[in-house]
This record gives sequence, C-alpha cells and structure tokens, in this order.
Amino acid sequence: MDKRFPQGADNPSLSESISPASTPASSLARQREQLYRLARQRHTRRTLLVGVTGGGLCVAACILLIAVLTFNGVLFSASVTNPAYPPIDGVSCQTGEIVAHHYHAHITLYINGAAMLIPADIGIAGVTPKDLYPQPICFYWLHTHDTSGLLHIESPTSQRFTLGDFLDIWSQKFPHASAGGFPAAFSQTGWSIYMGGVLQPPALRLQDIVLQPHLLLTLAYHSPGVRPVTQYNWGPY
Repeated sequence: MDKRFPQGADNPSLSESISPASTPASSLARQREQLYRLARQRHTRRTLLVGVTGGGLCVAACILLIAVLTFNGVLFSASVTNPAYPPIDGVSCQTGEIVAHHYHAHITLYINGAAMLIPADIGIAGVTPKDLYPQPICFYWLHTHDTSGLLHIESPTSQRFTLGDFLDIWSQKFPHASAGGFPAAFSQTGWSIYMGGVLQPPALRLQDIVLQPHLLLTLAYHSPGVRPVTQYNWGPY
C-alpha cells in the first residue's frame, strides 16, 4: 500500500481511463483466478476418487452434484467457513469463490497527494502475491486479486455490501497486506469521494458507500487537484 506511482504521463492512476486489459496486474489476476479454480478442481477430483473407492458410484455422484452446485453458488452453505477467518460485517470467508451474485467495482486511491495501490489478495486467506500456485484457505465475498484497484464481489445471495465492509475485512484480517499496513487515513474525515467522476456531498462517509456493479470510485485524502476516473475498460469483468 505504500508503493507510489511515479509522477508524469506514464502514471496510469493519474489518467482518466485505466484499462485492466492493458496492464500486467489484471493479466496476473486472471491467471491467479484460474489457478485458484484449478486447485479447487483438483481437490474435487481427489474427493470423488475417495467416494468411488470407499462408498461406490452413488456416493461419488452425490459428491459431484454438491460440488457442482457449490461452485455455481446454489448450495453456498456447503462451502465450509474457516473458523480462523470468521464472518466480518456478515461477510463470510468460504472455501470456494461463490459466483451466484458476481460483480465488480473499481477503486482509485490518493493519500496526501500520492496515488496508492490497493494490495492484492485482501480477503483471500492463506496466499501471498508471490505464490506461483496459490492454494487459498478461504475467500471473503469481497476481495482483490491484484493491485489494479479492481474489487470482486462474489456472494451466494443478493445483499447490500458497502465499502465499509471491505475496509473492515482489510483492517481486521489483512492489515499487513502491504508494508505500510492499513492506512490510518481511512479513520479520518476530509475525504473527497467521486463516483463515476462526480464529486459527492461532504457528508457521505467512506463506510456508507454502497458497492454496485461497475462502480467507479476515486477516493482522495488531502489530495487537491486529482482527476477522478471517469472511464474503465472492464474487459471480461
């Protein structure tokens, strides 16, 4: 989080249009998501083999059905919640990515005049950005895969999530996701909040911002003169 972009025209966070399709970070994110899913598929295959040898084809078929329904977010309760990562603000950390309700928002962040990175793997327990073959323990329904600012919302049910939910997950379980720790500025007032490039009323708190599909957030703390993001190439998201 303490890493800063260089100043100048080559700084993607200071432009009005940021394209994940053209950044290595977004490509890495998609690769990591594929690795997560491959790890889950390997786990499912091992489970099926145990079912075939120990309980017959019927047991294996039942396990396969549960695995397929869980993957698609139908039987979300089948994803075991890890006790080391309890729910935060009603947001669970479950063993698989739940895609029944799946959308994305984007956050561009400035603190004290500098563009700041949102760390990778906030909300994904048991992995680090250096893991070549990540095997996550569990996923909170709000999480990041890279440092592009793309926030993934993947929930078993249609419910209201806020930026405050994400910030609580970050601060309570992933405060060391970056060398600088969880930014103390998030507990301060005086933020300039832009949604789709439009400055919001000063009374709006960060914690109360409702996350919506393709929401473009620019958050600036003591950073006058920033240009809010007004366009984003969502690509496959």
